[in-house]
Amino acid sequence: QKGLGSLYSALRKRGLCNDLNVDYDISAGIGFYNLRCDVTNNGIEHVDEIMTLIFQVMGKFLKYLFIIGNILLNRNCENNHSQKVQKCFWR
Repeated sequence: QKGLGSLYSALRKRGLCNDLNVDYDISAGIGFYNLRCDVTNNGIEHVDEIMTLIFQVMGKFLKYLFIIGNILLNRNCENNHSQKVQKCFWR
């Protein structure tokens, strides 16, 4: 995502990054995100700021995935009354 409000646009606006690419791969059932940031000369001097922004975005993304996962799990539990006790005991 390189649109308005994206990590790329925030880095670009600050003059820290020329390009940003994110790839996703699954290996042995585990998902991996590969992030490549083409930093500017200014970005080299502000790596700590770049890393802070990256981890802030990652934190928001993980929170979003957690919320979506819980919504889907709750729907599954509500629609599957016969297994509600086994799957949803921690609700």
